[in-house]
Amino acid sequence: MHLRKWIRKKTLFVLVQLLLIFASVLWLIATAADGSSSSDRLPINQARLATGDIRFQLEQTGLEKIKTDREAREALIEQCRRIGAELMLVDLSGAVLFDSALPAARDSAPSLSDADAISDSVDLRTALHYDLSASSDAERVKIAFPIVEDAGGMQTGSALFTLDASRVAAPDPNKAWIWPLTVSAVLSAILAWTIFRFRRQLQRRTVEPLNTLKQAAETILKGEYDQKSEYPEPDEMGELYAAFDQMRLEILYLHRERARRERMHKELVTDISHDLKTPLTALKAYIEAIEEGLCADMDEVLDYIGVMRTHTDRMVRLTDDLLVHALNELGQISITPTEIYSGEAFRDILRTIERDITSSGVAYRGPSAHSLHTSQPGDPAAETLGIPNVLIRADVNRIEQVISNLVSNALKHTRSGDTISIGFELEPGFIRVDVADTGTGIDPVDMPFIFERAYKGTAPSGENFSSSTDSLPPSARKNDGNGLGLSICKTIIEAHGGSLSFQSRKGNGTVFRFTLPLC
Repeated sequence: MHLRKWIRKKTLFVLVQLLLIFASVLWLIATAADGSSSSDRLPINQARLATGDIRFQLEQTGLEKIKTDREAREALIEQCRRIGAELMLVDLSGAVLFDSALPAARDSAPSLSDADAISDSVDLRTALHYDLSASSDAERVKIAFPIVEDAGGMQTGSALFTLDASRVAAPDPNKAWIWPLTVSAVLSAILAWTIFRFRRQLQRRTVEPLNTLKQAAETILKGEYDQKSEYPEPDEMGELYAAFDQMRLEILYLHRERARRERMHKELVTDISHDLKTPLTALKAYIEAIEEGLCADMDEVLDYIGVMRTHTDRMVRLTDDLLVHALNELGQISITPTEIYSGEAFRDILRTIERDITSSGVAYRGPSAHSLHTSQPGDPAAETLGIPNVLIRADVNRIEQVISNLVSNALKHTRSGDTISIGFELEPGFIRVDVADTGTGIDPVDMPFIFERAYKGTAPSGENFSSSTDSLPPSARKNDGNGLGLSICKTIIEAHGGSLSFQSRKGNGTVFRFTLPLC
């Protein structure tokens, strides 16, 4: 049963008990008021009520008819039998006219002259008791009522009744309290038991689970996230436990993710420090060589300057990556798109990229930068060279950064003799750029994470790794770099309103595709 329904049920039961107890109290008050103020329960009044019908009949019929009418006497006897009473009728002189206790009462009553033959007469001074008086039998009482006939309005005799004492006895006021008190006591006991059980179950179903949950929360505050919280009942408390445990799992995931990111950031700082130190050391060495006059002629000086320029470009790219990474962390990446034809936008980019690829001993396949240089903006001839010459809206410097990062990533996974291809396709509303290589491909375990910041992939080990990387350039080993390139590429392309995706198969190369919207 759900906790809400259980509380509602128990509350309703308690309210019913309270209403019943309230009704019992009202009953008790009413009984007390009835016993203290009612006068119709007095013995004399009970006797009047019990004999009222007979006295009314006598007043209506008259004593003379009772003496002479057999049917009237039988009816009178039947009425006395119904109320369990005995009746004696006497006239004003004390002569007995009728006695229900005698069998002769069924026959014609004798005249007053024959009264001595039946029962003589009664002494009115001792026989007439107009209040209750005990008879020789303790269980019966006697009472007399005058008979006043309606015809003359004069008293013609008296009716002497002998009644059962239990019929006219006043009720015991103490007994009137028994049932209300008993009912109230029983209901109070049931209510007390219900409240006790309700408290015990409330303690078991709410207080104890909440205390357990509190201890689990304190455990999480201490940095311990592995303690699972469970509740056996599928009620509201069970739902709370499930939500709490889901929160624990989320906190555990965030904690591990934060630890992983902190570790990656530390590795990033270490790698960047190393990547900056290497070209700076080389620059320092070449500058010192030029200062010391080690260059024999101007051609050698120019060679040294070319090497220095290469190292300087590397540091510029690294600092650009760091800047984009920092801006992306702050949500303030700088993109300044302008309307430009795709042929013009990619012409200068491909010239630099083609030189970098061929100088690394890897074959280049794609549009020739020299051919593109001779085409004019908006010239349809550019499409015959492999690039759809359409109007796009892009930040050329950022797009160059994307292509440069993708090519640099391809060079890290290719050997001498492999090929890197750059292709362009026109899609509805977009222009698509493909950067493909025939290198070693991406390990399947790395694929879900390659666009994450500072992720550099799993490092291979053993003979297979050595054999697969021996022919790679020293600067193009797997895991070389800071792991920011692909993350930055995805950020830049999405900021342009495009998308970046890839296809790869271990040992068969990789293809990265990104799209840019048309104007």
